[in-house]
Amino acid sequence: MWRPLLATIVVLLPPLGLLTPPGTFWAISLVIALFVLLFFSSKIAFRASLALQWLVQIEPPAVDLLTTGALLKRIFAAKHMQFFKPDLALLPFLLFSFVNILQLPFASDSNRALLFGAITIYTTLLMPYIFSNIEQYAGNTWIKCLAASMYITAVSLIVFGVLGLLGYKFYFPHFFDGIRPTAFFKDPNVAAPFVIFGALRYLTLYSLGQIQLKYFLPRFTLFLLAILFTFSRGAFINLFVGALFVIAVAITTKHVKRSLTIFAIVLLIFSISAVAAIALGQNRFLSINDYDTSGRLAAWISGLLVFHDYPFGVGPGQFESFSAQVQIQELRNKYITPSAHNVYIRVLVENGIEGLMLWLVGIMFVMIKGVRALITSYLIRNYSKLIGLLWSLSTLIGILVEGMVIDILHWRHLGMVIGLVLLYSRDSQKYV
Repeated sequence: MWRPLLATIVVLLPPLGLLTPPGTFWAISLVIALFVLLFFSSKIAFRASLALQWLVQIEPPAVDLLTTGALLKRIFAAKHMQFFKPDLALLPFLLFSFVNILQLPFASDSNRALLFGAITIYTTLLMPYIFSNIEQYAGNTWIKCLAASMYITAVSLIVFGVLGLLGYKFYFPHFFDGIRPTAFFKDPNVAAPFVIFGALRYLTLYSLGQIQLKYFLPRFTLFLLAILFTFSRGAFINLFVGALFVIAVAITTKHVKRSLTIFAIVLLIFSISAVAAIALGQNRFLSINDYDTSGRLAAWISGLLVFHDYPFGVGPGQFESFSAQVQIQELRNKYITPSAHNVYIRVLVENGIEGLMLWLVGIMFVMIKGVRALITSYLIRNYSKLIGLLWSLSTLIGILVEGMVIDILHWRHLGMVIGLVLLYSRDSQKYV
């Protein structure tokens, strides 16, 4: 019964979104989400949420309604406490969530603090928890549902990228940020890393000898083309770092020939991207420009100045207002750049030194657990877990590096990846 539902989401909704005004399409997606929650099981609702990860253009998206609704439905329907399987590595994120809650009464903009406090808890605690148990919640087909979202995002970025090159972007202005396609995301800098999630999976499968080159190359090329059309420098840093981690592990596991093939392909793609960027007038893609030195850097400096005055944080969602005030009144900057453009500075400013320490400790716990499980999986030749761990760890490392130049705190796929590292780490311990 759920397969026709998934087929509808994957096949019919993207074309409908292309032809329907954004607000109307958003309302349709919410109606579909409510229908699924009312008439299908929580497991099918979780699968539908995975298949709708490509549709996050307007907040709150249907995917969040499905995710939270399915979790509540499962909790209320449970006859025992088996639905509650927290991982101890999530404890720092739980404490980080409490810090956000405790800061709410002291925030200057209480409505914004309440909104972003809830979003922060959702992406840093709830999403990792759900994805650390995703096999139990959505069944063994969860990865196919998530892959469908990755493919839809990649194809959409390419389609809109081509339409933009042909001069048709003015007919679809809500799918572009300037000349850069956003597809069904709000920002190309967020859409591209979600596609990287898929690219690194196929990179992992090929590097460990699980698929042949003729199957790997067209899929990997599809994802890379989608990333290229976004002209996101942070995304290419993300991909490069993640790919290097995959290559390093593949060499360690004695897949040297495949590693060299991957390295050659990645270098070729980066070379092609550079040429394409120059040809399309996207020189900013290849250099540090005025916006970086006068805008992004000013946001970082203003953030540190705010932290100096408020070492225990200004509250969730408050960075933009405090940073803008400092840039106007003290820095007198050419560009006013309210956004942090750095997740570490955002957390430091909004949640204080205690919040940043808790968040970093949580990330460290997840990384240590994942790397230990990766080594264990290799030693016992458990390649199914090795693939999952290498895929999720390489994606997480790439995102964390990209977080130095862009704000990743509220990315849904950051929470997904953290949860997947814990999922594969926990399962691999059965074999220790």
